[in-house]
Amino acid sequence: MTRAPLLIPLAALAFLTAASAPEAPRPDPIAALKARLEKGLDHLKFEDNAFGYLKDLLAHLGVNPDSQMLVYSKTSFQSDLIGPDKPRSVFFNDTVAVGYVQGSRTLELMTATAAEGYAFYSLDNDPAAPRFVRYQDSTCGRCHGADNYAPGLIVASSPVAADGTPVFIPSDGPPRLFNFTDQTTPFAERWSGWYVTGTHGAATHQGNGAVVYSEDGQRRPGAANTQNLMSLADKFDTRTYLSPHADIVALMTFEHQARMTNMLLGAGAAARRGGFPRTQLEDLLAYMLFVDEAPFPAPVAGTSGFTQSFPAKAPRDAKGRALRDFDLTTRLFKYPLSYMIYSASFDALPADARTEIYTALYAILTGADTSPRFARLTRDDRKAILEILQTTKSDLPPAWKKAAL
Repeated sequence: MTRAPLLIPLAALAFLTAASAPEAPRPDPIAALKARLEKGLDHLKFEDNAFGYLKDLLAHLGVNPDSQMLVYSKTSFQSDLIGPDKPRSVFFNDTVAVGYVQGSRTLELMTATAAEGYAFYSLDNDPAAPRFVRYQDSTCGRCHGADNYAPGLIVASSPVAADGTPVFIPSDGPPRLFNFTDQTTPFAERWSGWYVTGTHGAATHQGNGAVVYSEDGQRRPGAANTQNLMSLADKFDTRTYLSPHADIVALMTFEHQARMTNMLLGAGAAARRGGFPRTQLEDLLAYMLFVDEAPFPAPVAGTSGFTQSFPAKAPRDAKGRALRDFDLTTRLFKYPLSYMIYSASFDALPADARTEIYTALYAILTGADTSPRFARLTRDDRKAILEILQTTKSDLPPAWKKAAL
């Protein structure tokens, strides 16, 4: 059988291109908060403890503490304060990530704006008036990308020694400190340098010190009691953190979101530079549709309230279905299309790029594109995704409203 094209025929394309205008670009939420504070229209509450502005900052940015992830690899610019006994906290929502390091008077913030790429900030965690600083140089760019688009957000399994010091990975190419991870990474290769709470049956991961590395990059067994942990109290003093959890579901969600954000911003950059290559479009769609997702070896369950709070924010169709609904038995989400289709990064893509994505996605969901790469999507999955989008995404082209499968 010949391979069907990724894009549907030109006649149908002409029918699809009359998409309604996207929402007005959503501003950088950190810059917006900074402006309100400077104008005296808002204020941040400082707690006279180690957290300082952290709790109120998360509340202002709409970030739930149950999203907390804990990384103890010394891979931050504050690495001298980070280690297995004092991991770095990272909290997130769809738009913002906030980092907290014990013993530091600096809170780290990141957001992704579709027009500007990544924006990195610090906030002086000091009782004086809060001061935000935006970084536009190599301070953050040396790891996250000097042009603000690549490599962008980083979630990685970092080979580390027992004290969290990163170890270079042996390679035929240039030495590296990261193995980037996302939804396609086998479970067993994830989370060296991270703490992880939650259950996952007989499946094993590298978190919680399960694996350590010697100076020559060789892997060897690490600590005992590292899998299916419900508590980290025997690893470090969890009482000094906003949450005692490093929820496995939150971590897997952020893994997906990080690369999805990178790919959306990369697509926007390519479109603005004059081209959105077909290969890049196809890779983006494959990731959005989870077609290469590594299957779960066993069901997964978290320990915080993230599994409940994350889907609660979702737009739902008439049947109560949402793209943020978790599966957690064999895969991450029940309906395999990225919830980041509702994000500011997606909505603010150049119109031509959004049209190409919608056109190609429509072809896949309705069966016009029968290419093997998307064959993993069942008819039921495609039908559910199509119906959810029809009632929850306001800028769909007119053809979508009439489509059925």
